[in-house]
Formats: sequence, C-alpha cells, structure tokens
Amino acid sequence: MPIVDDVLNGLQIQIDTLWYNLLFSLAGMGWSVQRAFLMLGYTIELINQWLVDQAFTPLIAQTNASLQIAVSLAFVVALLVLGITYLLAAFARLRVVEPKSAIGWYLAGALFFTLGPGLYQGMSEFRRDVTQAFYASTLGELSATTGTAFNSLDNVSSTDLGLIALCDNFGSYLPVWSYTVDGLDVALAYLRADAIDLMGYPSTPRDPSCQPHPPDPVSGLWTAGSVPWEWRTPGSFFANDRDPLFFPAMTLLDRAASIAQASAAQGRLLTAWPLILFGVSEQLVYLLLTIAQGLTFISFGVAILFAFFKKTEVIARSIIDLWIELLIQTVVIALIQALVVSFFLTGTASGNGIVVLGIGLLCLIF
Repeated sequence: MPIVDDVLNGLQIQIDTLWYNLLFSLAGMGWSVQRAFLMLGYTIELINQWLVDQAFTPLIAQTNASLQIAVSLAFVVALLVLGITYLLAAFARLRVVEPKSAIGWYLAGALFFTLGPGLYQGMSEFRRDVTQAFYASTLGELSATTGTAFNSLDNVSSTDLGLIALCDNFGSYLPVWSYTVDGLDVALAYLRADAIDLMGYPSTPRDPSCQPHPPDPVSGLWTAGSVPWEWRTPGSFFANDRDPLFFPAMTLLDRAASIAQASAAQGRLLTAWPLILFGVSEQLVYLLLTIAQGLTFISFGVAILFAFFKKTEVIARSIIDLWIELLIQTVVIALIQALVVSFFLTGTASGNGIVVLGIGLLCLIF
C-alpha cells in the first residue's frame, strides 16, 4: 500500500539519518583526540625552535662572555704551575700541565667563545638539512621504484580515499619558516587534513603545495570544524551534497553509499594513529637532540677551565667526543626517519587502511 510504503520509507530515512549523525559524531570525537596529538607535535616543534633561537643561543653567548675572563685566569694559573714544575724538575718529574696542550686549549677556547652561538645554530641547521636531504632522497627513490618491489601492495584492492598533496603544513606557522616535510605532514596528508583544520586560520605565507582551503562562504572566516574541511567536500567522507538533509530525495542505494563513505572515516581515523604517533615521536627526538647539543655547548665553556691540566683535560675531550657522537646520531636518526616515512608512504599509496595499519605498526618499532 502507498501509505505503508511511505511510512516505511520515512522510517528508513530516519534510521539512516540516525546512523549518519552517529558516525559524524564519532568522527568528530576521534578527530578531536587526534587533533590534540597533532597540536602536541606542533607545540614540540615550536618549543624546539624557541630553544634554538631564544634560549640556548643567547645562553651560550652569555655563558661564553662571562667565562672568558675566568678562562684567561685559569690559563695564567696553568702557566704558573708549569713554571713551578720546571723549577722542581731537578728533584721530581711532574707533568701537571702540558705546554702544547694548554696553548691549544686556550686557542680552542678563544675560538669557541667567539663562534660558539653560531656553531650551535649551524649544528641545528645541519640536522634539519640532513633530514630533508634524506627525505628527498628516499621519497624520490620510492617514486622511482613504486610498482616493482612494492607491486603487491599497490595492487591490493581498496575503495579507500587516497592522500592529499604532501606539503609543509606547520613550518609556516613557526616564527622562522624553513621548509621541512616530516611525519606530521604525512599524517595530515593521510587524514586528508591540513594545518588550518588544527589552527583555525591560514598562515602567511602558506606552502602553495598544500590543498586549497577557502574560508567559510557564509562568515568569510576560517574555522577549525568538528571534522577536517576536506571531509565535507563532494566525494569525501561526509560530503555536504550527501547530507541527511538530502536523504528524502535520495534512493536507498544512494543513502547506503553515503553511510558507507561515512563509515570509512572511522577506519581512516583508526589507521592514522601509527602515523600520528610517529610524527610526535619524531619531534620529540629533534627536541632531545636540541637539548643535548645545547647542554654540551654550555658545558664546554666550563670544561675549558679545567682543560689546561693533564688530569682534568679529559673532561673537555669527552664533550668534544659527545659533539661527534651527536653528529653521527643525527645522521643515523635522519636516515632511519626518512626510511620510516618512505615505508609509511608506501603503505598509504595503496589506499588500503589495513595495509597502512600494518606498515604503521612495523614503522613504530623502528
């Protein structure tokens, strides 16, 4: 009967609307949690740059300025001790101060007090440049070999949405923008989101490689919505042209397709977690390296005071060894992180959430 059919159809529309709204609410809650972790990664990156430019660099300069006189006095004391040991050489052979070593450390200290802050910033820039060089190399190699070694992953059948353009999302929000692409950018590309979805406003300037993200057509403002802006565009998870508002005019199959696409958003949120955790961990590693390098630079200025004497010279030498170890660790960590990002992109290129989740868990072990 037409009346019964209309009632049943209306009831089905209400059920579909309920499911759609429930999926939208769940996606909003999931995105809110992930947005907090992504903001954590950005905050760590911001703190890292602040430590380099505003904390350690001026602190190293101030420490060096305050220690210059003390180091000169220590050098004079070392020369006096050296003279005394020469006077006592007829009675006992004493090697408290080595002349060549003392002069070498004094010259090294003078050079460090002059170039220390710039050298520290140079090491931070070196770490960033090495990381980007490895990223560019591994990503270029990945694009060249896609379809060969990873052909089986590329051919995994899937209807999942792919990545949006990979770009530097957060760099332009920092006080000093140096173009970098890292794990947080990969996570956002996989989530089909951008930094405006997190920050609520566009940066100026903005990486032109990032997806176009116009303001709200009604208010003319950018806002951080309950889900990423791209998810509401036609063809995406919660396309605004397939809202429950249009369910009465849609067929049963069209409503089912709309709900299925909304359900796919839950899988995207779940499988994105390894990428997000990797991006946050990556920023933590950078932060720890920055702090380690800063502490060694400050310590070296103090260690110079004791470097003129044979027994305590090892203190300054150990700090130089730490610099070398940190440089080696920087290169090794940059290589591993670049490989991990390339593995992530290998998985996400297939567009299959299960492949991404499996590769993501493997990469977290790295």
